[in-house]
Amino acid sequence: MSTDPHTAAFEAMTAVFKRIHLSMESTSLQVLQDGELSISRARALVGLGCQSEPLPVSEVATLVGLSPAAAGRLVDRLVVDGLVRREESPTDRRVKLVALTDEGHAAVLDQRDAKARAVRKILDELTTDEALALASALHPLMLSVQEN
Repeated sequence: MSTDPHTAAFEAMTAVFKRIHLSMESTSLQVLQDGELSISRARALVGLGCQSEPLPVSEVATLVGLSPAAAGRLVDRLVVDGLVRREESPTDRRVKLVALTDEGHAAVLDQRDAKARAVRKILDELTTDEALALASALHPLMLSVQEN
């Protein structure tokens, strides 16, 4: 461990974030398997869940890292599964927009809940004093993040 306090904090945070991330992803992958979703399908759902408006298929392709044709096939499967719906663009009838259905929103929430449970499981292993100390130590970091 470094003697420089900022380097030591960086190294500790990096190690903790890496373990939390691994735990969250492991739990999230289990939810995917239980829901029979591929990673591409889950990425599309989560990406759409972060949007305030429906997206054209071309933007779904960018979100997921697929070609427009592959994204179109992916959207077709999600439509068949009832997780997304297609709708016409109000400004260009040639463009089809993609939006989550209620079932699609539920799948996205399941993913988020699974990740939150993974973090909570880690935090629940702390003693009360450790949890209070962590909350206190994170406060200046949260302020710094909000300012930047």
